[in-house]
Amino acid sequence: MYRISYVDDTNSNGTFDTEQFTFETSDEGITIVKDLIFGCSTSHKIHGDHGRPVGRFGLASQTPTIYISNKFGFRFSYCIGNISNLEYSHNKLILGDDIVLEGDSTPLNFNKGLIYYVTLKGISVDDKMLDIDRNTFKNDSDESQVTIDSSTTETWLVTKAYQILQEEIEHHLEGFSVTKSRTVQKWQLCYYGSSRISSGFHNLNVIGLQAQQFHNAAFDVVGDKLYFLRIDCDLLEN
Repeated sequence: MYRISYVDDTNSNGTFDTEQFTFETSDEGITIVKDLIFGCSTSHKIHGDHGRPVGRFGLASQTPTIYISNKFGFRFSYCIGNISNLEYSHNKLILGDDIVLEGDSTPLNFNKGLIYYVTLKGISVDDKMLDIDRNTFKNDSDESQVTIDSSTTETWLVTKAYQILQEEIEHHLEGFSVTKSRTVQKWQLCYYGSSRISSGFHNLNVIGLQAQQFHNAAFDVVGDKLYFLRIDCDLLEN
């Protein structure tokens, strides 16, 4: 049995076991991976309207050795298009040495091999760097690190940083044909046609999947680097 829960009360419960998988490689060969964790969700609760989860796909970097990233040399990448478009067929997950290590890079850190972190130096809106003290993003280890997570849909910011960002976004969107959502809690900044950014925690910063849309994120755990490339995912097929 497994149970995974998140700070927004999203959770998934189900069963899992180990299985042998056969994957097709980029050179039209095959590779066999033994003792890989596989399972499915039997019950779940999800925060917001983000579809129906059927399980969890873990890309942790260390023990146990049955984690899939361990089996493929601690390198993987994913490219996400529009997560609201269920007909979009170009989302990509690449495992192993064939990942696309292109774009801007930043040091990649991890906590016990389970959570990936990057250092947040600042936030800009339309090329304007916001006046946010870097100490605002410090975590319990006294480092300015934020979690980078594909399982978390929304982006979470500590309250002080969120309030500064909220003020700038509201000012920036004045005169645009956008509608502010009235269906979410007052501490969420949500417009129809844009990502949702959430606040409400004292010491939590998470870059969620909505903020990673239309980017290829490549995790080189061996080289301690994370690469971000803004790209239409269908171009990776070429």
